[in-house]
Amino acid sequence: IPVAIVGAFECMPTGSRWLFPRPIAVVFGKPLLAQEYLHLSEQQIIESISGSLSQLYDRGKNHIERNF
Repeated sequence: IPVAIVGAFECMPTGSRWLFPRPIAVVFGKPLLAQEYLHLSEQQIIESISGSLSQLYDRGKNHIERNF
């Protein structure tokens, strides 16, 4: 199941010792079924999954922007 976590870096940037109160969105996608990828090349699989994750990230970012 693809998952995008949006806003976590803003809550605790690399090297930070403190948490900063910021909204975080966790967005779950549809399960990835192996049979849907059997006929695709490795590059096509990468592009498909990357596109799915990008869409999930955008949904999470839009949710944060609209609600916080």
